[in-house]
Amino acid sequence: MPLRFLLFLLILICHQAGLFAQSVSVPSRQDTLKGSITKDREWWDIKYYALAIEPDFGKKQFRVKIVSPLR
Repeated sequence: MPLRFLLFLLILICHQAGLFAQSVSVPSRQDTLKGSITKDREWWDIKYYALAIEPDFGKKQFRVKIVSPLR
């Protein structure tokens, strides 16, 4: 009985001290919207680009064309 109590007390103290806790960082809303800069995205100039969008309501489609040249 005293051994169980000491074991319980040891586990409780370790838990309160954070020895069993794992730190998990939760991404913010801005992080999820922005995304991360990968090799595929680092070359793209996201400060300015122009698109021409042509909706086709009959077919429920749209066509997108990049108007400005890639830098």
